[in-house]
Amino acid sequence: MSFSTFSRRVLIGWLRDCEEDGRPVPGDRAIMTRLNFGSVALAGDILAELAAEGLIAIDGSGADRKIRVLVAPGVQVGSAKSIPQGASGTARKAPSASVSADASRSIARAPISTPAPDMPAPPPDPVPQVAPLPAVPAEAETARAKAPSQRVEAPHPAFAKGRKPFISADIIRAARERDQPLDVFVTALLNIGFAEWRQANGWRG
Repeated sequence: MSFSTFSRRVLIGWLRDCEEDGRPVPGDRAIMTRLNFGSVALAGDILAELAAEGLIAIDGSGADRKIRVLVAPGVQVGSAKSIPQGASGTARKAPSASVSADASRSIARAPISTPAPDMPAPPPDPVPQVAPLPAVPAEAETARAKAPSQRVEAPHPAFAKGRKPFISADIIRAARERDQPLDVFVTALLNIGFAEWRQANGWRG
């Protein structure tokens, strides 16, 4: 019978590990258990199949049996191939390589799995658009440069009853020129002025 590619790869990787680590080769019953065969005879059959293809060399029998792996490290073992009559098992070439060099040792320890395909990176989160604050008028810069360095009193926390802040025509016209609602423009100006006040007074509240 012809054994599966997986069983052949697992067994050759196992035999190679034993050979490199100086451990005794597994017996037929251990091979049957490892490869989940239904009988001990199948363990001998798969060894005979690998030896006939020139992949391993078997010397002796029973507890004194020694097995050498003839296929080079990194060469993947495929399915069983037909053996021409009269060909020498030790002189035959090993099957051609099909995967990376370290696969023969790893195949004995883990089943082969197909790597997941590369997934495209998710698009970046959109950057929120924030309306720019109006530029500081040149008059405010000049007034700040000429202002004395003394501390000023904090404004009253609330307007007097019935009073509203006065908004000049220049402020209204500037808001229209910048195509901004008046409340947004005035709030921006208040924030700029408050930042100037905090800097002048060293207020960190």
